[in-house]
Amino acid sequence: MISSMTGFGRAQVSKDGIDVSVEIKSLNSRFLEINLRLPAIVQPKEFEIRELIRKRISRGKITVTIDFKVDPFVRSPIKVNFDFVGAYVKVLRELKRKFKVKGEIKLEHLLSLPNIFDVNSFDISEEQWEILKEGIEKALENLIESRCKEGEQLAEDIEKRVKMISQKVDLIQKLSEENLRERQKS
Repeated sequence: MISSMTGFGRAQVSKDGIDVSVEIKSLNSRFLEINLRLPAIVQPKEFEIRELIRKRISRGKITVTIDFKVDPFVRSPIKVNFDFVGAYVKVLRELKRKFKVKGEIKLEHLLSLPNIFDVNSFDISEEQWEILKEGIEKALENLIESRCKEGEQLAEDIEKRVKMISQKVDLIQKLSEENLRERQKS
């Protein structure tokens, strides 16, 4: 069976507040060349993603685009950096004592300080990795299916061309034999 090197696979998986969209494009290339476009949360899994692809694809220029969204009601993308907040509170108390400033340290004072929140800093959990992996594997299946369909079309086209060439060769041979008989008669 002929398999094309070009193809496209797409998959969408939504589970437990996680939406994963994976697109994989394949072009002709002598070697396996993998180009990944990953959101920050998925980047720590780059090696594992490459290995998933290598297990299924051996040649081609592969471009993978992953969109990974977490519902903030399931898992908040914002975390408090308690180390920074603690350091700020300590310094503010020292300033209060040293300069004899009256009043309390209030939440609004802390909210105006930089680096107290980490946005999108959480790591991908094992459960989320399994959901992402499912999306990648489905997209790979669709890519392979696409490459096989195109390979079948290429095989049909080649067969048609071979048949046409064979018919032309037969015609040329017949005309050549007729031409030879005509020459022998003259």
